[in-house]
Amino acid sequence: MFTRLRGLLGTRNLPESSGLLIEPCNSVHMLGMRYPILAVYLDPGGVVLRSMVLRPWRLGPLVLRAHAVLELPVSLTGMVARGERLERS
Repeated sequence: MFTRLRGLLGTRNLPESSGLLIEPCNSVHMLGMRYPILAVYLDPGGVVLRSMVLRPWRLGPLVLRAHAVLELPVSLTGMVARGERLERS
């Protein structure tokens, strides 16, 4: 529970080869964050519903159909498109 509440808070960056999957989740915030992230909202089947760059101290949107949010490095912006299905590896 503590790890889920903390998320990426207190980190200095998100390494290029990593991300954080939060589930169940349909909204994230950037309060207290030091760097931007790419937030990818996924339905229960892993289909991308929405993706957007979130800047520090901003609130992400509430995506009612989302089951999970994948937080990725901003460098991956444009590599994830709405409607794509992501699989766990």
